[in-house]
Amino acid sequence: MLSREYMLGDLIYEAKGKIIYTKVISTKPITFEGSYVADGKLRGNISIKEHCTFISEWRSNNIVYGEGKHVIITPDGTVTWVGRGFGKKVDDKQIWRGSGIFSSSIESFNDMIGVVEAEIDGDMLEIKVWEWL
Repeated sequence: MLSREYMLGDLIYEAKGKIIYTKVISTKPITFEGSYVADGKLRGNISIKEHCTFISEWRSNNIVYGEGKHVIITPDGTVTWVGRGFGKKVDDKQIWRGSGIFSSSIESFNDMIGVVEAEIDGDMLEIKVWEWL
């Protein structure tokens, strides 16, 4: 039986940035590759720069499946993570939900699981990731 002790923990990081490119890599299924760069805060007070390259595959009913490879640069080292999730169009924005596995040269961010929420409006993006306990 599943335990209720698993829950969302503290905010790992939040960032705002811009999609810097997208390109079509397949038409069947429709698949894009893209990249974004964002500035934000790790654990609420450490300034970061995030770089991400992602693949997104359009599926039925306006649902998009995506995978991203992220590098977060901090003054003390790097945090990397691989994320997967689904996006859908809500009004004129894309809303994404997913999860990711973290590894890092900074011990406290190594082998973590994150729960992701992101919003894309045009080429602007906001992302928040919470630890999954």
